[in-house]
Amino acid sequence: MKSKRLPQFTHMQKMHGFSLIEFLVASALSMIVLIAATSGYFSTRTLNNTASERMNAQQDLRNAANMITRDARMAGSFGCFNMATHEAKDVLQDKGAQFFSLKDPFLPVKEVGSSGFTEGGFVPDTKNKALIFQYGTDDSANDATRVVSSCNVLARTNTAIKTIADARAADALNIATDDEDGTISIMRHTVNAYVIGTAGSQKGLFRFQLDDDGTWSNPQLLMKGVDSWTINYTYISQCPTGTVPEEKFEQTNTFKKTNPTGSTVTTPPTPVLISLKLKGKGTNGDIAAGTDNNVQIYNINANVRGGNTCADRAV
Repeated sequence: MKSKRLPQFTHMQKMHGFSLIEFLVASALSMIVLIAATSGYFSTRTLNNTASERMNAQQDLRNAANMITRDARMAGSFGCFNMATHEAKDVLQDKGAQFFSLKDPFLPVKEVGSSGFTEGGFVPDTKNKALIFQYGTDDSANDATRVVSSCNVLARTNTAIKTIADARAADALNIATDDEDGTISIMRHTVNAYVIGTAGSQKGLFRFQLDDDGTWSNPQLLMKGVDSWTINYTYISQCPTGTVPEEKFEQTNTFKKTNPTGSTVTTPPTPVLISLKLKGKGTNGDIAAGTDNNVQIYNINANVRGGNTCADRAV
């Protein structure tokens, strides 16, 4: 039987793993992919945080704007009595004036220094002015903060006036006939202030309310990260006449505390529009929601309903 000779394999290939070069290349590629994935994750997270911070800032801005515009719209209104169209002599009584004077000065809107706001450990930024609004509301009040008005006069008697009969008995408004009873309003004297400063470690725009005991309430943070603001006022300079069919307006960054020389009206004018420009910078959810060099500016425009004395839009 013939034997079958098998073919000879002269070059047998040996099995082997990755070479060192291949391993290093694979490792480098893996590191590149890992770094890219990590970078993408942190970039996405940063963008998400920034978007959330800006959304929170916008929400705070809306809340602050709602409060400021409401206070501005109500400023000077005590029922049908509009401070913008009257003078200080129309305040017949101002007893308990230590709680906040109605007529000294007789202004529905006041721009004052902020150094007096220190309640609750608050530290005001004295470089920025405080903005104050006063008006009447239907909320319950104690004797010291209760005001009574008709369309022509205003009084704070510091007595228990709770009904129209009480007002007539106290002779607070010099009401002569029963026909005027429908014009009488009994309200709470509401005063709100907006101040920039720091409470605890948080700087921003804060709101104060005048309490029944005549002191300011603890500060309420409206918008954090606000460093400063500028306030501009728009006043009516001329009402329509036969030759000028429309109102004329004057814009200024100076709050008017007096009337022009020669004016027969002693009460300073009331602005029809208050424009606030809030500025801030910083990180960690502050108003800027960005780097320390990223300055953000937000604008709030608030109409003072009673300030348009030409149209007499007090009610």
